[in-house]
Amino acid sequence: MVSLPPSGSASSDDIFIRWIIIFHIWLFMVISAYILTKKNTNVDSKIWVKKIPKITGLMGIASIILSVIMAIFVIPEGEMGRWDESLNEQYTTLSILVYYKPMMITIYFGLTAACFGGLILGAKVWQNYEFRNAPLNRIMNIGLLIWLIILLNHSFWTQGTLIFSRGFDRPLHLNTGYFAFTAAALGPLIGAIIFRIMGESCGISESSRKKLLWGSISIVFLAIWYLLAYDFGMVSSEGQLAISEHVLICCELGWLAFAGNEIEKGEKINNTSQEENT
Repeated sequence: MVSLPPSGSASSDDIFIRWIIIFHIWLFMVISAYILTKKNTNVDSKIWVKKIPKITGLMGIASIILSVIMAIFVIPEGEMGRWDESLNEQYTTLSILVYYKPMMITIYFGLTAACFGGLILGAKVWQNYEFRNAPLNRIMNIGLLIWLIILLNHSFWTQGTLIFSRGFDRPLHLNTGYFAFTAAALGPLIGAIIFRIMGESCGISESSRKKLLWGSISIVFLAIWYLLAYDFGMVSSEGQLAISEHVLICCELGWLAFAGNEIEKGEKINNTSQEENT
């Protein structure tokens, strides 16, 4: 029989301390994203800031792949996560993998970096957008504000579900995970719609905006499938559920990396054309 790592139930004092840690890490990321994307930031800094969403998205994907590979060597035989023994029954979700320290560190830093990349992407679009009072622009203003709120919530609740790990306090881990899950599924869709409305002014080509929109729609369908699989038992094994989770998260991280890459490419083209005109 496959054994699961123990789930925890923390004291109120320990939970309070971790809430403080979560808030300060989140606040540091938000302030850093704002400072790094300010319009008066020097040119040398802007060059590498543009690359952050792409790099952090890829880091998140790499952290999941690396953690799955490490599970073979770290997790004892007969325990959940040792998928080389039984892919269908022992391939498992990130919640189980983070019980083991090497995967806990890898997944935490990979997903935290991706959250920061998302904040950079949102702050950059916000800083470059010119707010106007025309009716269409008011809708755009509200949409952009909603997107930023989603990104802020995603980074906060992702910190929550990572720091309130299953081994520390399972109920809190699940509750914070639901908020992070919802924000991660809706963020790409709202972002893609905003890019479509902004048109060329967002720095992304028409074909790439279409790809981002279709990708975000696919993410929503994958998220719905995962909810059905998790809450209603639409899959027959832990392995199938875990694969669904990993595919969903990798698609979300891939969307971030692709969006960041396309904005970076668009700005390079604009800068080149400006230099030629001068």
